[in-house]
Amino acid sequence: MHFSQAANRAFAFLVDPFSFKLASSDELRVSYVRADMAVTIGHDRLSYELGIALARLDKPEECQRPYNMADFVRVADPVLARQYRRFTATSAVAVQKGLDNLAQELQVYGRPALLGSESFFRSLKQGRDDAAREFGREMEERGVRREAEKAWHSRDYTQVVASYGRIEGALTQSEKGRLRFARKRIGSPPLNKPPT
Repeated sequence: MHFSQAANRAFAFLVDPFSFKLASSDELRVSYVRADMAVTIGHDRLSYELGIALARLDKPEECQRPYNMADFVRVADPVLARQYRRFTATSAVAVQKGLDNLAQELQVYGRPALLGSESFFRSLKQGRDDAAREFGREMEERGVRREAEKAWHSRDYTQVVASYGRIEGALTQSEKGRLRFARKRIGSPPLNKPPT
């Protein structure tokens, strides 16, 4: 699919003006380096997704888990970052189009990283940490919802109250209705209100 040629064309700006040098190139990955940083553009063999990885070479945690485009987008627009999906390219034309888009996104969202902005890297780390916490909360809520759903169908209203009560602030309207109903059934007051 001519990935390496297309990547070298699309990401020529890394060489000039950003002073990176081409370090390696094959049909799945193209890497650029300079004294402080490495940028790798990849085409996943299984999913056909195009992606980018950027890390400062003196930061072992970044080398193990480089920043990607969603991380850059998250700094500028957290809502857009939640919707961000990698481009899937299954033909030479799609590879070129996807790489051109990825290069443009890097110039828009990742430019401060390429310039070595310490404050931008702090924002990247903070955004990634926040996203990880949010993901943890979402996973916990999903598990609690499964628990509550199972309890609801088995009419275990005590368990419904216990489960939904753990995530009361995040409940949908229908879940709130179920919680109110379950509390009435077991004679339990809302957790945030004192008994009367």
